[in-house]
Amino acid sequence: MPLGLKPEYFYLGLGAVLALVFLLPFPNWVGWYFAALVHEMGHAATAWALGFPAVPALGVGQAITIENAQVLPLALALWAAALGFAWRNLGGRQRWVAVTVISCAYPLLAFTSLGTLFKLIAGHGAELAFAGLAFWRALTGGFTSSRAERALYGVLAWFLLASNIHLSVGLAASAGARAAYEASGSFGCTNDYIRVADGWLGGSLEGVALLATLPALAVLPLVLLLRSLTRRDLIDLG
Repeated sequence: MPLGLKPEYFYLGLGAVLALVFLLPFPNWVGWYFAALVHEMGHAATAWALGFPAVPALGVGQAITIENAQVLPLALALWAAALGFAWRNLGGRQRWVAVTVISCAYPLLAFTSLGTLFKLIAGHGAELAFAGLAFWRALTGGFTSSRAERALYGVLAWFLLASNIHLSVGLAASAGARAAYEASGSFGCTNDYIRVADGWLGGSLEGVALLATLPALAVLPLVLLLRSLTRRDLIDLG
C-alpha cells in the first residue's frame, strides 16, 4: 500500500485529494446537483415518513421539494407500521424500548410543529448521513472492494462533508456569506437554515450555523469510532 498506510486510511486520504477536483467549475456544477439530489431526497423521505406526500424537483441551479398537505390516514398507517415492525423484529427489553420511543416520538414529529423543524433539517441531515455512509464504504471496501469504488466513495464523502462545513462555518463567520445565502433560495423560496432560525432560534442564522457545524464535524470521528468497534468485535453490524 502506498506510503505504508492501511488500505482504509489510504482511500480516505486519496478521496480527500481527489475531491479537490470539485473546485473546478464543471465538476463543482456536477457535485452541486449530486448534493442537491441527496438534500431534496432527505426532505422528501422525511415528509413521506410523517404522512406528507412530497416530490423532489431539480432545475438549472435550483432545487426544491414540493410538499402537499398531510394525509392523516397515511400518517396513522405509517405510525402503526413502525410499531408493528418493532414488535415483530425485536424482543425483550429492546422491543419495549422501541415501542415506547415510537409511540412518543412519532406523534410529536407528525402532529406538532417539531415535524416542520425535523423536515427542514432533514436535507442537510441526509447529506451528512450519505457522507457517513460513503466514508464507511471507503473504509470497509464498499460492495465490490475495488480500488475505484473505494476511491469514489472517499471523494463523495469528502465533497459532501466539506460542502456542509464550508456552508455552516461561512454562515457563522461571514456577513457576506449570510447575505448571499439569504438571496440564493431556489425558486424564490427561503433557505432551510433561515427558516430554522426564524422559527426556532429568534432569527439567529449565526446560531443555527454554529449548531449545524457540530454534527458535520462529528461525522468522520463517529465513522472511525464505529469502524474501530467493529474491528474489535465490540459490536456487530451484520
